[in-house]
Amino acid sequence: MTGKIIKGIGGFYYVVCENGITYECKAKGVFRNRKIKPLVGDNVEIEILDEEKNLGNIEDILPRFNWLNRPAVANVDQTVIIFAVSAPAPNFNLLDRFLINMEQHEVPTVICFNKVDLEGFRQSEDICRSYTKSGYEVLFISAESGYGIVTDVCLKRKIRNYVETVKEDAAGYRIYVKDGVPLNRSDAEAYKALDVDEKTAKEKKKADPELDRKIRDWMCANFYDIRAFGAVMTTFMKAALNCGQVRGPVQLGFARSVEPVIPQEITITRVAITTEADAEKKGTEMGRKYIVPYGLYRCEGYISANLARKTTGFSEEDLSLLWEAILNMFENDHSAARGKMAVRELIVFRHDSELGCAPAWKLFDTVKIARKDPADASPARSFGDYTVSVDESALPAGITCTRMG
Repeated sequence: MTGKIIKGIGGFYYVVCENGITYECKAKGVFRNRKIKPLVGDNVEIEILDEEKNLGNIEDILPRFNWLNRPAVANVDQTVIIFAVSAPAPNFNLLDRFLINMEQHEVPTVICFNKVDLEGFRQSEDICRSYTKSGYEVLFISAESGYGIVTDVCLKRKIRNYVETVKEDAAGYRIYVKDGVPLNRSDAEAYKALDVDEKTAKEKKKADPELDRKIRDWMCANFYDIRAFGAVMTTFMKAALNCGQVRGPVQLGFARSVEPVIPQEITITRVAITTEADAEKKGTEMGRKYIVPYGLYRCEGYISANLARKTTGFSEEDLSLLWEAILNMFENDHSAARGKMAVRELIVFRHDSELGCAPAWKLFDTVKIARKDPADASPARSFGDYTVSVDESALPAGITCTRMG
């Protein structure tokens, strides 16, 4: 049975398997003889010793696409490094060592600076601008200042949902990461298409060293979200096939509110009682909803034409669909708590060169958001309270700007 190690304590490893059960396992002595130690994050094959007590042995460690020494973990998809901008002062030497380590192991990294309220947002940006210029995604947060965050995972989910709604599983536009569909089920289609099964995979890979790449290309050709965002397709490792981590050309950062937001808790009553026993005791039930009266969020993203051409085959047609999905991703996802959530504008910078004509931060700096009335200190309650401008005179040569929405 295949599973993933989620915890290791004193020679015992806790493995979550495909059936959703966590087994307490020990590693066989062969790993010690080979000087291999199982790590948290490893995909492993286990032998079940006691089904009732959930005990087992780790028989094999499947191939890793990366691993770290400190902390000792394997198959890392993403790291977030958190530093305070003040109290204590940030140790940039230590931060640089972390970043070099992540770059060495090809792990995508987000830098998060906390306690922005102690230094001020602009001062914090000045302290850390060298990292944004180096291409890192940098977040500034503060528990006191109340700035809101929308994660990249949330935004990608909305884009996937829109594409799935519009394309309805048309050829080449299926969605790999979707609710209720195990990744293994989609992976199995690639096996079938290339006439590979788990029993013959090792032999076929020896006969065809390009088999991993062919499976990767098949997945990219059939699943839109893999072509766009990439994927970590580690489930292939069960049969010694390793598509590993496909790095997608489209990357989104966290959306951050322009000003602090004020979440509000609303108490509601419900006349529908859950159980017969409760219905005998009461006629209503209490509940809660959470809303944000208004917030304007800014999200920055990146598209690598070079990766699109060399790795996933992300096309101009795919790009047009992405613009459409971004502009309309909330239109089919309304709810009482976020009924007016919408994308108000999409600003696109196009480069004349595949490798880019200017660093991204220079282009992002040309986009300014300000209050229409700087003297108005009351909370913003509509998009009309702001002006969004692009200083096109400051754009480097080879850059064209298009505003949509």
